[in-house]
Amino acid sequence: MDVPLSWLQSYLKAEASSSRWASTNHMPPKSPQGSVLGPVLFAVYCSPIVDVIAHYGVQCHQYVDDMQLRLAMCAKNTPAGLSVLSECITDVRQWYLRNGLQFWGPE
Repeated sequence: MDVPLSWLQSYLKAEASSSRWASTNHMPPKSPQGSVLGPVLFAVYCSPIVDVIAHYGVQCHQYVDDMQLRLAMCAKNTPAGLSVLSECITDVRQWYLRNGLQFWGPE
């Protein structure tokens, strides 16, 4: 077994004995609620979303479960830019739903 994998398994077992677990119908791989490694594991699980966003030429900034999308626009291309952002958000929402995550954003 790889040493990093054994460290991760050891960490999760130790955390499980002292932390309570969050439970929902659909969830990415479980990590203890309030753990130090939990946000890192969540970020790794969600990292493929960057490819979905990049497909639209939109930039993003992620910090754990918070994401901001950015697209530079000028007055003459605002409607086209808003259309691109809308399509990007729709695809992001679909990715989240396919991967068992909730999406809180513009409807």
